[in-house]
Amino acid sequence: MNEEGDLKDDEVEEVDPEKIEVWEDDVKNLVNEYQVAYNLSLFSVKVILDWVNRIRNVFPSPPE
Repeated sequence: MNEEGDLKDDEVEEVDPEKIEVWEDDVKNLVNEYQVAYNLSLFSVKVILDWVNRIRNVFPSPPE
C-alpha cells in the first residue's frame, strides 16, 4: 500500500534549510494576519456593545 513517495518508519526526509526559513516567514505572516483579524473583530464587538448601551440609555425599557 506504500506509494513511492512515502517514507518508511526509519527514514528521514531531508529538508532544505532555505525552505524552512520561507515556511517560518509564511507562518509568521499568517499568524500576524489572524491576530489583526481577531483584534478587528473584538473591536467591532466592543463598538456594537457600546452603541447598544447608548441606545438603551436613550430609550430605556418601559416600566411594567
